[in-house]
Amino acid sequence: MSKKFISVKDRVVADAIKIISDSGIESLTLESVALMGGVPLEAVVRNFGDRDGLLTEVAKEYVRFDPQLVATIESKDVDHIDKITEYFKILSTYYTNYGEMATFVVEYESLLHNVSTRNIISDCIAKRRDFVMREYELAIQNGEVKDIFTPNEFVTILFGSGSRDILYRHITSFDFTHAEFTVNMHKKLIDLIRK
Repeated sequence: MSKKFISVKDRVVADAIKIISDSGIESLTLESVALMGGVPLEAVVRNFGDRDGLLTEVAKEYVRFDPQLVATIESKDVDHIDKITEYFKILSTYYTNYGEMATFVVEYESLLHNVSTRNIISDCIAKRRDFVMREYELAIQNGEVKDIFTPNEFVTILFGSGSRDILYRHITSFDFTHAEFTVNMHKKLIDLIRK
């Protein structure tokens, strides 16, 4: 899609995500994003106010699709353990297709220390974990899986393996995608616990 059909606000948010992905959150300034997008600094200030306002919009973009993703998965008529598999498959495909967005997994710590983004990011992490824990508990109750891990252990393993892959992808070069890695890792784990 041509940039001329995207609003200035959306362009600046996309450029901010690119800057954070390429150079880290410390590199993001109103000036750097204005320069990257060829947008007057005044327009950036008018739309976001300051750097914290811009970071808030970037964080909102990161979590924007989460409610629809959960609703889609919950509407599926499949076992609860399969809902977890599908959830991570869709989430990892999103990160594979929009690699810059995966950066936010690496930048969680910085975003949690920023007043303007703390609640957005911590709420996102909590909701993602709660959804998977709830589905895992239902999978145990329905006899779909062996009761080997506590819900917290299971969720930590799943999210931890995905975060590890994203971190390594930032510092090395892999010959497979994030989606392939995540789906393969999670399939192995779920095959171990499936009844």
